[in-house]
Amino acid sequence: MSTAALLHFVTNLKSRHESVRLKTVKELSLYVKNELREATPDEINSFLDEFYHHIFEMVKFNNDVNEKKGGILAIMCLIGADVGDTTSRFGRFANYLRKLLPCNDVGVMELVAKAMGYLAMVYGSKASEYVQFEVKRAFEWLQDDKADAQLHHGQEESHSNPLLCELVDYTVEQVCKQTM
Repeated sequence: MSTAALLHFVTNLKSRHESVRLKTVKELSLYVKNELREATPDEINSFLDEFYHHIFEMVKFNNDVNEKKGGILAIMCLIGADVGDTTSRFGRFANYLRKLLPCNDVGVMELVAKAMGYLAMVYGSKASEYVQFEVKRAFEWLQDDKADAQLHHGQEESHSNPLLCELVDYTVEQVCKQTM
């Protein structure tokens, strides 16, 4: 697999321009659907292992909001990809996303919430424990935010609202599927 392609994706996902990041995600999606499918299993695993490392660096060890957003977008692109070892992908991405919350940047939180909701949707019943854990954690944040707001005279801004909205959407969708 092309190291140049990998570096292109990583570099452009780190861009401070949202349009560049979104264009790169589309390119990455096409690359995964077309180029990677024609590669050998060793080439696929090599590309994905290296790319996962870069995603981890972008979301975990970086204070740059744009790099975090690029890493989250890459995760969203790869969540449903049908290439490589898909069995470990759920746990890997769930952990990457979990480490991003709570966050001071609302844009990052909203992207994480969407990615978590998408992760739960794609993995369906495998994600039930994950959803329960994240909902519980979001409610704990709400409790903490409420206590903080009382201490700071009514400043009520919840870090977990976006996450709860995405997980509620997922839960409602699953209930509807089961009752129909």
